[in-house]
Amino acid sequence: MAFSEGQLLHDGQYTIERVLNSGRFGVSYLARAKRGQRVVIKTFRDEIWEQWGGDKDKWNNQILQEAGLLARFDHPHIVEFFQPFIEDGQVCLVMEYVAGTDLATLAEQHLPLDEALDYVQQVGEALKVVHTEGLVHRDVKPANIMLRAGEPEVVLIDFGLAGGSETTLTVNTATRQAGFAAPELYDATVKAGSYTDVYGLGATLYALLAGVAPPAADQRRDDSLPPLAGVEKRVQRAIRQAMRLDWEARLQTVEEFLDLLGVDADELPPLPSPTSEGKHTRLQTYVAIVTLVVTIVGIGVGVFGDELKGWLRRPEPTPTPQETQD
Repeated sequence: MAFSEGQLLHDGQYTIERVLNSGRFGVSYLARAKRGQRVVIKTFRDEIWEQWGGDKDKWNNQILQEAGLLARFDHPHIVEFFQPFIEDGQVCLVMEYVAGTDLATLAEQHLPLDEALDYVQQVGEALKVVHTEGLVHRDVKPANIMLRAGEPEVVLIDFGLAGGSETTLTVNTATRQAGFAAPELYDATVKAGSYTDVYGLGATLYALLAGVAPPAADQRRDDSLPPLAGVEKRVQRAIRQAMRLDWEARLQTVEEFLDLLGVDADELPPLPSPTSEGKHTRLQTYVAIVTLVVTIVGIGVGVFGDELKGWLRRPEPTPTPQETQD
């Protein structure tokens, strides 16, 4: 489902400004909310719905449940999620607009090792939180990591469908050529897991240091990679272990990868505690998401029974949009 410039969505609450990017699962749009702040709205490709068997109602429900999980994250390196909505029968995800530069642009400059490790560490800490919730990002790459304007802080974005590990979709040609997709993402019969994101994170570090993406998984005959000139062997060894083609032989967790790199999570600043105002607005958004899910179930769409009840019991709320600088 495609949107056009100037199109109004969600009963006029959002106005589409332009396409931001087109990813593996869908298309992200820059939009202006009614109150003036910019947000990102993501919808899913028609071919993705076809892979899901055309059962939009079932998947709308599942995506809404997942949006509730993603919106609970209160982490400086994870993009904020706001209240999703249904447009023309399909879920649209609403996210914080992060003004800044993506790491794909910075990677062209061959980043110094210390700077590259700092960014990878921040993303790794974000992925730990995602994996703790049983979710997998599946599309970790420099283009999906934003460096906030004027700040030494990166944010993992494009959680278009950070599905549970039991759900795997095949990747499109552009993503395969980019070199960041793990081999198991080429086969819809193979389960993804935290090790899938480890591959993407290792490939991201390779790209930041090399200035180019690593070879695509289907072009690699073994676990070797083109050497990184001037990069210490310890780091190159960690990248190779993170990018092993066989997921069972690969590093299984982000923690293992960061340990091999020698970065210490204790060096990161402590996460801020939510303010009472933040908790209140998170509650408002959480209730809105729950109401939307219940409405869908109430009209006989994608009923998930016990699975939905378990999600509704999750206690933490979500935030409302904050303005970001252009």
